[in-house]
Amino acid sequence: MRRAAALAAFVIAAMALGRAITDLVPTGAAVDTPFTVEGRVGEPVDASFAEVEVTKVAVTPTIMGNPATKAGGRWVVVDTRITALRQPTVLYGATLVDASGTHHLASVRGADCTENPRLPTGIPWTGSFCFDIERSALDGARILFSRGAFGDNGDGYRRDSVADIHLGLEDPDALWEQTEAVNVAPAIVGTEQEDAR
Repeated sequence: MRRAAALAAFVIAAMALGRAITDLVPTGAAVDTPFTVEGRVGEPVDASFAEVEVTKVAVTPTIMGNPATKAGGRWVVVDTRITALRQPTVLYGATLVDASGTHHLASVRGADCTENPRLPTGIPWTGSFCFDIERSALDGARILFSRGAFGDNGDGYRRDSVADIHLGLEDPDALWEQTEAVNVAPAIVGTEQEDAR
């Protein structure tokens, strides 16, 4: 009888300790956060899945092509060079994030704009991501690159590496007023993208 009472007391104490640990340690949030690597334009960023570099950024009302594509607000065209490091990768997440935290998804409405490129291992891919944004999105704009799409609550970034590149858009008002159209060079693998602008 004493042995049964001691065993019951031990089990109850173990359950209480487990409950205390579960309540006091926020394991879900810690496990789900992405591994973010920050950078800026012209600086290669080593995420676990790829080396990512934003080479140029342009703001324009129109992307040239056949037909030319006008933005609802303005296009932010982000030229990139990405090299998968360990295995072929599909990049499902290229998201422009503004200062308020609003996420803007890449569009394929413009000629030669890219959405989800397939990246071969060790061979540079160069292409452009195009975002149709409103004026407020230029403030503090940065772009996130990941293997997973953002999803409803950022769950596509969970437990993965994310390259977070600040676009450094100085004087957003002047950028918004630009009227010159931009050519977007086609995405290519293996050689440098021609400067179409």
